[in-house]
Amino acid sequence: MKFANNFSLTFTWAGFVFLYINFLVGVSLSDLNFTEFLLSNIMAFILYLLGMYPSVYLSFKYKLNFAEAIKKFLTRFSTIIYVLILFINIGWYAIQLEMIWEIFDNIYYVFIFSYLFAYGSYRWGFEYLKFFSYISISTFLFYVLYSVDIDFKILDYSTVSIDIETIFKSSMVIFGSWAFSSTTLIMDVAKFGNSFKNTFIQLIFGLILGDFLLIFLGYIYANTYNIDNFNEFLNVFGVFVGSFILILNIWSTNDSNFYNSINILKQLNVSKKTTFLLLPFISVLLVYFFGKDLFSIIGNWLIVMSNVGLVMILVWWYIYIKEKRDEYRGLF
Repeated sequence: MKFANNFSLTFTWAGFVFLYINFLVGVSLSDLNFTEFLLSNIMAFILYLLGMYPSVYLSFKYKLNFAEAIKKFLTRFSTIIYVLILFINIGWYAIQLEMIWEIFDNIYYVFIFSYLFAYGSYRWGFEYLKFFSYISISTFLFYVLYSVDIDFKILDYSTVSIDIETIFKSSMVIFGSWAFSSTTLIMDVAKFGNSFKNTFIQLIFGLILGDFLLIFLGYIYANTYNIDNFNEFLNVFGVFVGSFILILNIWSTNDSNFYNSINILKQLNVSKKTTFLLLPFISVLLVYFFGKDLFSIIGNWLIVMSNVGLVMILVWWYIYIKEKRDEYRGLF
């Protein structure tokens, strides 16, 4: 457990972004040759670093989670931003619950899991998220690395046949999938760091572990096993183990999702108990009434939010530069 403690923020942030949609992003890019795929990931990674830096700095310096940072730096727009984030959180929560319905084909199981996914962060908060993210991701990695049989020919990067426009568009697909989270939800983790440098490095590894690893696995499995969705990926392990891994995948991200919602509604003077009773129930209703249409309905809004993530990068950089300028002036 010493290793887990030393890299607790890595596993916690990886748990926040450890979502099956990352795997589907990798699958969607499977037509690229590996050189183009690799360069697309590198470009997206650089964009992530640029987006993460000011938000992590401000969160660490002032010990603020995302909701608290919005209240401090963007007070005038705080309510609007809170409502938007809650909409996104509930949407993602419901989209992932729909996977539970596909597994069990029973709305009562969806109801039970909806509250089960939220209970940990409601009852124990951030300390629970650190522990559970470590368990969830370690279990996933154990089965994946043990079972994978890669055709290494697909990892040939010697080709010089690359298209710059393709690389740019692909990098934006990768970056857009988590642009908003890497500039907002990341603050819920960064505030608990012991030093800025150590915190930033841990979060970078968390991003690689929870985001880029799944993207690479999506690309590898799509080319090696000719699969095109996460369920087929999990079936490689067998129905029972595959379902177990999928549930852990959903559990870790939904728990983190709910933790962020608790922090936001706290700023709106809504109690944790009310949040726990209300939000999982709303998500169940969304699954029941919209089912498989959830992603097409809410997913379009999430695409818009990836563009909002780009705006948030500019906002945090503006505040960061202003803070640094004020510090510089204070020295003279």
